[in-house]
Amino acid sequence: MNFHQIKLFCAVVDMGSFALASERLHITQPALSIQVRRLEKSLGAELLKRTKKGHVLTEAGKAVYDSAKGIFERQEGLSRKLEEIRSGERGTLVVAVSPSGVLYFASSLIRAFKRRFPAAQIIPRVGKREEVLDLIAQGVVDLGFEWGPVDHARLIPTALIQVRFLVVMSPEHPFAAGRDVAVKDFMREPFVDLDHGPGTPSFVEESLLKAGIRPKTVARMPSIDAVKRVIEANLGIGVLSELSIEREVRWGLLRPLPLQGFPLTRDLVVVSPKGGPTSLAARSFLEFAADYPDG
Repeated sequence: MNFHQIKLFCAVVDMGSFALASERLHITQPALSIQVRRLEKSLGAELLKRTKKGHVLTEAGKAVYDSAKGIFERQEGLSRKLEEIRSGERGTLVVAVSPSGVLYFASSLIRAFKRRFPAAQIIPRVGKREEVLDLIAQGVVDLGFEWGPVDHARLIPTALIQVRFLVVMSPEHPFAAGRDVAVKDFMREPFVDLDHGPGTPSFVEESLLKAGIRPKTVARMPSIDAVKRVIEANLGIGVLSELSIEREVRWGLLRPLPLQGFPLTRDLVVVSPKGGPTSLAARSFLEFAADYPDG
């Protein structure tokens, strides 16, 4: 069976005549007729019945045409998929992220990437900072998102955005009416922080202590969402990244203010294995992340 001859035969059927098909295919009509007759001979069946009004598909011709069109469509679909894989638009990507403010940015970025490349499959892995970095270093995941700095011999961090951390309170809190929060007032208020385990201060607490600011910690919560719920209930204040409070601020549930004389920022980085990501999908995602509007 000659697939070139089958394609020529399908073109005759699609165009409705040998004359139109030969013009479209840029071959002479006699040459086209010869190829179709050779196909009929190799298949042992008449495919086109010649009539005064033109050519009509025989039962065998219809069977060949329908089957061939299905094969060619699948072939085109496969070619498109392979091109998408080569360009990084298709493929499976495993991304690790810690359940911190980083997760809010990563989820937004992944959503935007999926809108751009709907054929890509992204599998998220959530774990603590050490787990995330180990997963990337071991090649279990393709990429990860974390707070900087990341100092690891087998990893390459790339800064994406610089994120502000602000004092967060309920709109009903007395501080909410001001433009900022004085350090002396901040230290008198009940402080709600994220629990990082026994004896492990959070980034916020460590940064405050280095500056001589000792918050009156009254509660350590297991997640950022828990921290926000406690603050919403006006049971204390906290310091959170702008990324993690966007929705609550928009809905009027939380009020963010800068701490007077103490700007606190942190780099958010995308982390890849040393030598760069191996899969085309991962490389495409890394390029997309670097150009992301929020970056």
